[in-house]
Amino acid sequence: MSNIMRRDTYNTPSLFRKSINDMFDNFSGTGILSPISDFANHSMNLLSSSMPIDVIDQGKEYVVKANLPGIDKKDVDIQLTENILTIKGAYSQKNEDKGERYLLQERRMGTFSRSIAFNEELVPDMITAGFRDGILEISIPKAEVQQPKSIKINIAD
Repeated sequence: MSNIMRRDTYNTPSLFRKSINDMFDNFSGTGILSPISDFANHSMNLLSSSMPIDVIDQGKEYVVKANLPGIDKKDVDIQLTENILTIKGAYSQKNEDKGERYLLQERRMGTFSRSIAFNEELVPDMITAGFRDGILEISIPKAEVQQPKSIKINIAD
């Protein structure tokens, strides 16, 4: 008689670690309680790994930095619609098929897209972007928050 152990593939340490990390993300910057929401799933989405980003809150503005190595700035499209910033682009690779037989081909080809929702009002007309050495940097000013105005109302005699 042999001892056979059944392995539960749905209860692996990596899935447990992911669920714990997701729970803490809700309290520390990338979860639903954050001032931003990222529509890409960081843990298992190839899109997020093909365009890693940083979002920095600098008080009066957000700064978004995205690594886009090997991309020409003319191949990048940036849009802000209803406080959702979308960065789109395309990796292009020249096929140099000279009868060579590839054993491994990992260079990227195709399109990418990343969207980030901001939970504060922004000033779309003042957004600036720069692209240098494969790093896209976008500055997004926050709208001034109007303080509620309080006036004293006198009661007539």
